[in-house]
Amino acid sequence: MRKKYILLMLLMLSIATLGAKAENVSRLVIELNSGSVTEFLLADSPVATCAGGTLRVEGGGQVVEAALSDVKEYRFAIGATGVGEVGNGRFGYESGHVYISNARSGEAIRVFNFQGQQVTGAKADAAGSAAIDLNQLGAGAYIVKSSTASIKIIKK
Repeated sequence: MRKKYILLMLLMLSIATLGAKAENVSRLVIELNSGSVTEFLLADSPVATCAGGTLRVEGGGQVVEAALSDVKEYRFAIGATGVGEVGNGRFGYESGHVYISNARSGEAIRVFNFQGQQVTGAKADAAGSAAIDLNQLGAGAYIVKSSTASIKIIKK
């Protein structure tokens, strides 16, 4: 527990310095033992605090608050997000496009901005695949949601 606390203190110090020194590092990723993953854009200057055995990270309209024992991993990441297995489907992100496979035929895949407004979407074809072009959207964070899963995409 003491080791985790010391590492979290270093994390808080790193947030302040990484934004100015490492242009390639774009976000802070917090993963909890429950499987919940939250990403904070460093451009939003997230603030991490640790008190009473609880980690709290706040920034960009998001807040994560968890007991230190519930924190599985925290890391700094670069580049785009959103590739991997989610629920029963598979989401991928490359060159401004979200690719979905293994969805239900005709399933609606929707993209929301962080204000909760649907900004685009698509329907899965007969094979359960869909592609959504995000190039027309501005930089920011978006939620891609199917009926069984959702992912967050950070678009530069």
